[in-house]
Order: sequence, then C-alpha cells, then structure tokens
Amino acid sequence: MAEDQEMHIEPQLRGTPAIRERRGPSAVVDDCRMAQAIASAFLDVAVERIASTRRETAPVATARHVAMYLAHVAMGHCVPLVGQAFGRDRTSVSYALHKIEDRRDDAAFDALLARMEGLAASYSALARARVRP
Repeated sequence: MAEDQEMHIEPQLRGTPAIRERRGPSAVVDDCRMAQAIASAFLDVAVERIASTRRETAPVATARHVAMYLAHVAMGHCVPLVGQAFGRDRTSVSYALHKIEDRRDDAAFDALLARMEGLAASYSALARARVRP
C-alpha cells in the first residue's frame, strides 16, 4: 500500500446512528475513552488529565481537543454526544474541532493526526464488527 494511501480512512467507516444504536448506549462513551487513550499515547498526556473536566495547560487541552476530534471525525459521533461524553458543552466540542482543523496546515501535525485517525477508525470498525449477527 502506498504511503499516502496508508492512513486515509474513507467515510464509510464512520459510525451512523443505526450502528451506534445496535452497539448500545455506552458506545459513545466507550469510543470517547478510546479516543482519549489514543491521544494520550500519541501526545504523551495522561488519560486522567484528558478526561478531566477541569481547565488544563495547553498540551492537555490540545490532547483533549484531539480526542474530541477523533471521536467526531474518525468514529462518527455527533457533536452533542461527544460533548456529553467529555463533560463539555457542544460549543466546546465545536471549538475543539475548529482548533484541530486549523492545525492541520502543519504537515507534521497533520501526519500525526492522520495516524491517530486511522487507529481510531480501525477501532470503531472492529467494535461495529463485533456486534453484527
């Protein structure tokens, strides 16, 4: 597989309301926890700090924004549910999404984020596959 194709995940891997419903009501929370774990591993920030509802330093806030981005973009969850899972308002999630999109102009950050997206989308696809009859 070519390097430029390796980490691009097509929209069909994103979750849909019907798929989330089949996985149960905890699917969004589980996916957000996984997004936090992915951001933690790649950005070297403790999961507990990412999951905290307190205001944090810039590196922790960036990791939290990345986790929200992954839950929404790679895992396909809607903004209000991501906000609820993170203990944040939907407008805070929208702000995080815009901040991360703005940082994608940086090639190094974009490459790192693409790797995280690939991992998050793979996790989400596997989680969906486990619930199919």
